[in-house]
Amino acid sequence: MRFVFGKQSWEPLWDSLALGAFGYFFAILATGIYAEYYLAPTDFIALLYLGRLAGLRVSIQHWRTVSVGLAYVCLVVSSVATSTLLVLDAKENVIRRTDLASFLEEYHTDAHEKTVELYFPKTDGLLMAELSSYLHYKGLRLAGLNGPADSDKSEFVFAGPDEHPLGRCLPYKIYLCKHIDTLEKGGLTVFLPSNLVGKSDVEQVTKNSTILVSVKSWPENSLIGRGLRLLSKLSPLERETYRRSEPWWQFYIFRKRN
Repeated sequence: MRFVFGKQSWEPLWDSLALGAFGYFFAILATGIYAEYYLAPTDFIALLYLGRLAGLRVSIQHWRTVSVGLAYVCLVVSSVATSTLLVLDAKENVIRRTDLASFLEEYHTDAHEKTVELYFPKTDGLLMAELSSYLHYKGLRLAGLNGPADSDKSEFVFAGPDEHPLGRCLPYKIYLCKHIDTLEKGGLTVFLPSNLVGKSDVEQVTKNSTILVSVKSWPENSLIGRGLRLLSKLSPLERETYRRSEPWWQFYIFRKRN
């Protein structure tokens, strides 16, 4: 902020935006609640603010106009591509969590089992804890938690291939997760959009399971798919999610046959 470091006058619009961005950034640090897309507003304001400062400077030093302009354009393109991918990724995951909750609310087993395993083969304990919290909020019966006393609805048990200390998704959370190597008959396997789901994963599960839900976002050869691929090339993100030549986000639910 120029009025602090450059001893220049306070500008109500630009300096207020800068202070707000600083406050937002430090609030994220203070709460410890962080995801990559949370910083998109801060990035956007920083780009505008720095771009304006660069414009004011090059008006005085014309010989730097081209270099500063090109650097700013590269920064804008990279930031926009990264923010767009992260926001779309977050949105897709929120939508599919809602779909999962809606599916489980209406799910009834053929044999009316009292307990149904939800197996997440590619999901870590943190995400399973978040899902448990959301499903509990939606009123679903989860193992180890006091849910609605509805005998017609099954109780769901979160499970995965990882070891879970104390039988919890996270040691400091109340939500239960268990380690299993083989899913029992009637259990549900779930692949979320945040998982790196490949064709081989789907083929492996379908050998002894039936697909109940299959949702794919945009295929690679569609107009939106090609646009997303272009964004991934312009973005500095290293995540494999944005490098693979598969449908961008996938959501599956399978039921084990035997």
